[in-house]
Amino acid sequence: NKVKLLGELLVELGIVTPEQLAHAQGAAREEGLSLARVLVREGLVLSRDMAALMALHLGFPMVDLRSQAIDPDAVAAVPEHIARRYPVLPLKTEEGRLTVAMTDPMDFRLIQDLAALTGSSIQPVIATAEDILEHIDVSYRLMESSGEGASDASTASAGDKVTARQL
Repeated sequence: NKVKLLGELLVELGIVTPEQLAHAQGAAREEGLSLARVLVREGLVLSRDMAALMALHLGFPMVDLRSQAIDPDAVAAVPEHIARRYPVLPLKTEEGRLTVAMTDPMDFRLIQDLAALTGSSIQPVIATAEDILEHIDVSYRLMESSGEGASDASTASAGDKVTARQL
């Protein structure tokens, strides 16, 4: 079980004590949250450190959303309230595959739900919750403004890919 192994790795590295891990595992089970989410919420592990550890441990790429091109068509595939709730951010679509930034790429229920919602297979990549939420704000606001002001040449068109640094 990779989640259990991640917890053991955190103890071995001295990041959390066995007692802190046991408490966080219990809270995760009770609340139906991932262990990673509980550890970050409790302030036991910084979100960027957790994202980097998960990327290394699980073999998923970690993305820096500040320099990542975000395709508005991909963003449009997932309603904003869903993106905020989980937190996830669709980045691009390619050959029936939707690349989605998320904090926990081992959340198979979320991946299945996103696949059912979008009709695409989901390719997870790792980012911090803070980065995802910040870019949800930017991406959905940009989508709204491009839809409302499509005749305005200064507004990005629906097909434009932008990065946060360009805004």
